[in-house]
Amino acid sequence: MALGHAYIDAEYTSDDYVQGAEVGTPRRSGNIWTSYKFQSGRFEGLALGGGVKFSGPFKGYATDNRDTNRVKAPGYAIVNARVAYDISDNTTASVNIDNLFDKAYYTEVDHVGGGNYYGETRRISFNLNSRF
Repeated sequence: MALGHAYIDAEYTSDDYVQGAEVGTPRRSGNIWTSYKFQSGRFEGLALGGGVKFSGPFKGYATDNRDTNRVKAPGYAIVNARVAYDISDNTTASVNIDNLFDKAYYTEVDHVGGGNYYGETRRISFNLNSRF
């Protein structure tokens, strides 16, 4: 199992439009991933994995000092999954699914006029790894 967490306590202190705000970065973010590989029995060689990547809410820039047009990105959680099978001692086939539930989320926000970007949609990848 792998686990990561970040806590950022940063503030702008000298910008008229963003003073005190945590612009562009969430205060909290992190991930957790786990995997299990069957060592014997009917499913020997099969590995199952899954994880979650999360981000707290964050803000873009305001273009006026009344904060009327600031873009605010809500927090999100993205689920990823993996299934792998050892075809032989040297070869493994796997399927990875990132953003399993195809959640729409922002990875970057700037202002109402632009600079706002969504994260990746669902992605499925097939891999064949061989060691020789």
